[in-house]
Amino acid sequence: MLATTSRYSPQALRDFAKAFAIAFGGAYVARGKKTIDSLVSEARKKGHSRICVAMPETIEFISVDELENWKWLDEVIVVKSKSFSAKGVFPCREITGSDSGKLIELLDFEPDEKAELEIIAEAGKIKLIISDSDKSEGNSIPANFGPVKFEMDVSYEMHKGKMQDRAEV
Repeated sequence: MLATTSRYSPQALRDFAKAFAIAFGGAYVARGKKTIDSLVSEARKKGHSRICVAMPETIEFISVDELENWKWLDEVIVVKSKSFSAKGVFPCREITGSDSGKLIELLDFEPDEKAELEIIAEAGKIKLIISDSDKSEGNSIPANFGPVKFEMDVSYEMHKGKMQDRAEV
């Protein structure tokens, strides 16, 4: 997954997109004046088939194929509130919880067996946590991690706008 923001986004949104990319094992790219086509090209060069575009109230998704054809996905994540620390987020190993299937599909997420953390996605919340198995196996978590460093209250909705309205967000 390649994460970016809408154009001319505030620093707080760019920091959130970076934390989101790290948590879900993706990469972040600064949007600047890049077009969707240039983002698609960059995603394919880095081996990604999904682009997540963080906007002030939503995260929207672009699916990219091997030929660099792309399309906006109809489903978006509506972010009701978010709490994160840009310096305290680490990649997660897996996504669990009742909403995990939906999130895995949207993000085109692939598990990272080497990572020590997990994401719980359920009841409209997404949290990056230290899993119980990591605690019991004595795996080392960075000392500055502390409590949950990434949490969102979300809903999953179908996009209600016209697709052409999102051509160059």
